[in-house]
Amino acid sequence: LSVGGRDLALAVCRYLPRSAATLTSVDFRNNGLGAAGWAVVMDSLEGCPRLSSVNGCEQYKEALIGRVAALDLNGTELALPLSPFLLRSSETLTSLDVRNNRLGPAGWGAVLDALERCPRLASLNGCGQIR
Repeated sequence: LSVGGRDLALAVCRYLPRSAATLTSVDFRNNGLGAAGWAVVMDSLEGCPRLSSVNGCEQYKEALIGRVAALDLNGTELALPLSPFLLRSSETLTSLDVRNNRLGPAGWGAVLDALERCPRLASLNGCGQIR
């Protein structure tokens, strides 16, 4: 399922529970959802047990569960909505790629707040060592 336009994307979220049992992939990229919009999307995706790919990110399910060592979010626009879940990988996360995620100051703030609690992080944004 690929959705275009912020209003349409948020409207579709109301109907996702109807497809929860069969939905395996969704794409909400390029919709300008912002933090509030992503909160609605993330809430609507919680009840989709077979969902394995969001915005082209095949690591979506693993990111929610935690204990991920290397997380590639390049171009997925998931850095902001997944930032609260980074804490679940705080002891294992060594590499995070958040390029092309359209992060503004608030988005970077959320990501960096989570990363403060990731002592093993050695590479951020594909830009090399951060120690």
